[in-house]
Amino acid sequence: MDLFFEEKKQEGAKKYNKNYNLLNSEKKINKKSIKSTKSLKSTKSEKSKKSEKSTKSEKSTKSQSFKKHKKSKSKKDMSSHTGPYIFKIKKMENSPILINQPDLLYFNKRLSPMSGSEPDWNPKVWNDKESIRTTHNCYSYALGKVRSGLDSKAQPGYASGEEHIDDDSYDCKTFYDRLHRDVPGSYVEKFDNVCHPGFYKIFLMLDPGNDYHWARQDNNQLWSHKPGSTACTNKDAKGNLIENPLTSSWKYDSLNYHKPCFFACVYSDLSRSMSRIYSPKKSLF
Repeated sequence: MDLFFEEKKQEGAKKYNKNYNLLNSEKKINKKSIKSTKSLKSTKSEKSKKSEKSTKSEKSTKSQSFKKHKKSKSKKDMSSHTGPYIFKIKKMENSPILINQPDLLYFNKRLSPMSGSEPDWNPKVWNDKESIRTTHNCYSYALGKVRSGLDSKAQPGYASGEEHIDDDSYDCKTFYDRLHRDVPGSYVEKFDNVCHPGFYKIFLMLDPGNDYHWARQDNNQLWSHKPGSTACTNKDAKGNLIENPLTSSWKYDSLNYHKPCFFACVYSDLSRSMSRIYSPKKSLF
């Protein structure tokens, strides 16, 4: 009987030890699992922080890149600014070279494109008052300057201190140089090209040794001119509307402007060509 109970006691002890060891093993496993979970969470947290840092870094890089691009674009925009600044002065420095190039007067378009700054076609301003009509010539008309109290007719270069134009000086470059001094912002351009905003086209032609003549493009895309003391008109010597000075007739009874010179873009507000030849009592505008 005592032996029976002793065996049962030993079996119970074995089961207890087995269960105790099993329980300890499970606890160890749970602890490892918890550590593993914590480690995983820590790894994920570190990755998340790195990812956030990387995202912030990328955003910062993109932001800096965008700012640099914006600054670069701003500089480009400033360099291509359409006002009459250094950009145009550089272009003007090369303009006289174009005067002697044959392709300067080549064109493909029927009408010359406009900048939006062309003067109004308004012949009444120039024709109705005799005091204006008889004292303003093709040069003052081309530059769009109407003034009262005129002492003498405007001539290229006079406002800049140039002397009288000799007959043997009736060449394209001489007149361009005088125009450029009178209107510092002017530059040579082709018929097919548009002028910079604020500028519009004028055209010079010569009857060498006898006379010069200017025409201008108006806001209706046609061309007009003012022969000496007579009325301004948008028709050529044959009575046709002037779409292109190069294809129009300039042969009059006493003068034949058969030598085309150049198209130039002018900024009328920069002109000083009226300042020394006018003694205006009052401006019409």
